[in-house]
Amino acid sequence: MASRITSLQNPLVKQIRSLSQRKYREREGLFFAEGIRAVEEAASAKARVTHVVFSPERLRSKRAMGTIRALEGRGAEVVEVSDRVFDALSDREEGQGIGVVVHIPERTLEDIPTGPEALVAVLVEPRDPGNIGSIVRAADCVGASGVVVAGTSADLYDPKCVRASVGSLFATPAVTVPDLETCLAWARRKLLRCVATSARAERSCFAWDMAGPLALVLGPERGGLDEEALRRCDAVVRIPMRGRASSLNLASAAAVLMYEAVRQREARPHPPPPNLSLP
Repeated sequence: MASRITSLQNPLVKQIRSLSQRKYREREGLFFAEGIRAVEEAASAKARVTHVVFSPERLRSKRAMGTIRALEGRGAEVVEVSDRVFDALSDREEGQGIGVVVHIPERTLEDIPTGPEALVAVLVEPRDPGNIGSIVRAADCVGASGVVVAGTSADLYDPKCVRASVGSLFATPAVTVPDLETCLAWARRKLLRCVATSARAERSCFAWDMAGPLALVLGPERGGLDEEALRRCDAVVRIPMRGRASSLNLASAAAVLMYEAVRQREARPHPPPPNLSLP
């Protein structure tokens, strides 16, 4: 049976609120994800959920209540809170009244599946957690293999990133590495071509073959990839700009490139089905 919390001074409430800061997430090895979709994805991925927090005054979804019972059956502690307390935990103006405290997964590059259809988005020193979360969501939408965040960057488990991913952070492997070279070395071992993006590139992404195993390398929001990073990649392409705007934001650019890769793969001629007619 769920316990009920009405005080903002409750130790669990204080702990969850502290997880909005990176230093406490790293110290505790935990993060907070809110919203019905995020909680369902956490349950589906069998994430290590320690607590389920919900406000009965706000949560009306019968499906969500079923997810709460399922998580409780796996050992998560279910905590009922007042509307006022949930507002203090939420970073949304109109929260859905449900969230989970989750262990940060210990993932490495080896957790990203590779093979003939591998598609990986590599983000070099992204600063906006909302962009990272949106790219993780786009990667999930296209069925990409994973997302790699390289170098000094915003945190994958920042509340803005978790919110922007809309639960896809649980479905798509997302990994941080210390620098781009670590990722490029792994990609080459796995036979992925490393394709960088630059507004100065001669080749359009729509004219370059993206049908094989691929790592798409995108630079920081301001300035993009430096010349050294571009040289270390196998090819450099650009996204054509037809109007007055000179560039897309990072999340939009990543989505365009991933969908172009998928479009090219689906456009490839497929071998005819085997002749199953009997002699």
